[in-house]
Amino acid sequence: MTLDVRAFGAKGDGVTDDTDAFVKFFEAARARKCRKVTIDAGVYLLAGEKSVPVYSDCLVVAEGAEFRFPERLGDNHRRVMFYGEDVY
Repeated sequence: MTLDVRAFGAKGDGVTDDTDAFVKFFEAARARKCRKVTIDAGVYLLAGEKSVPVYSDCLVVAEGAEFRFPERLGDNHRRVMFYGEDVY
């Protein structure tokens, strides 16, 4: 089964906040028990206050995808935005 983060509302244009789309995307992947998800190339802005849930046994492939965080995060730009068991 293939899921596309853009089908959940992500724009990947570097301007639109894609946080909610990523939350919905990974929640759907978990519900469908996807073992691998692919994030297409794009510039994804994760400006929301939510963390993005990634679950165990799910390989995330994001070749060509760039993730941007707002400047207001300051030194917190190193914080983990994706969380879950065995997330590397």
